Amino acid sequence: MGLAGILLPERADIELPWGRLRPATDIDLRALAHVKPHRVATMDDQVTIDYRGDVVCETALPYRIDIDPDFDPMQPWPDRLRAHLLLGERLRDLQLGLLLTEQDDASGSPRIVLSWQSVFDPVLGTNGTANRDPAQMPHLDPIKLTEAACERWARWVQLLDEHRHTSITVALSRIVRSSIERADPADSLLDAVIALDNLFGSKGSDLTTRIAYAVAWLLGRSAEERHRIQKQVRNVYAVRSEVAHGEEVDDRRAREHAELARNFVLDSIRALLAHRSDLIPLKPSRRVEILLSGG
Repeated sequence: MGLAGILLPERADIELPWGRLRPATDIDLRALAHVKPHRVATMDDQVTIDYRGDVVCETALPYRIDIDPDFDPMQPWPDRLRAHLLLGERLRDLQLGLLLTEQDDASGSPRIVLSWQSVFDPVLGTNGTANRDPAQMPHLDPIKLTEAACERWARWVQLLDEHRHTSITVALSRIVRSSIERADPADSLLDAVIALDNLFGSKGSDLTTRIAYAVAWLLGRSAEERHRIQKQVRNVYAVRSEVAHGEEVDDRRAREHAELARNFVLDSIRALLAHRSDLIPLKPSRRVEILLSGG
């Protein structure tokens, strides 16, 4: 997979649970020579990225041949033959792992997007390559990662792989969508709040209060900090409600609360992966009960 948005240190070779990351080479980009224009972005005249992808992720997928005389091509593809879906899952882990990675300076939160992918078929002996139109890709702020940041990125990807569970899949997907794919701040806010709902939502009345308290108890280190977090989460849900019910919310206000919601989601995922992985397999309602009881 070719990834655009960041630069790695020279000769970087980052090991992952299911593959490796390395800088792209001229050989990698040779197959994309036809892609015009070669869109680039530069930050402070120092870091320039190529939207064709400056980073390559190499990974292997299980290969299976299933001989079924009763196979019906009009039916959905069998689950047992959907190994290719792992590519999307691993791309999400890379994107989210990078969002979780704290940078060594105030350069912001790096984002990566898929620019191309090439799949080698060991039986047919062929490569199938597909690429995205650079003109249709979201704006990316160029960032060059340090070696220390690369190590932290790999660690978050490892934790995501170790603690993979369907109970938080919606939250992981929605926060990536909110942070990377959404151009409209209102849409970004809605996705981020859906992620919070998946992490801490439950049936019953006063849902916002329970979520606000759960986030506060997970992240707050003092009574004062927990009070501040509760108030901010309530504000996020109030603005989300305005957006969802068609009220006029200006872009500045929506963007401010979308960023606040994203930060709560990312901080919560960091806390769950690094310190409270015991809560991950639980239903959101049970997760909230334990947090509110001080457990």
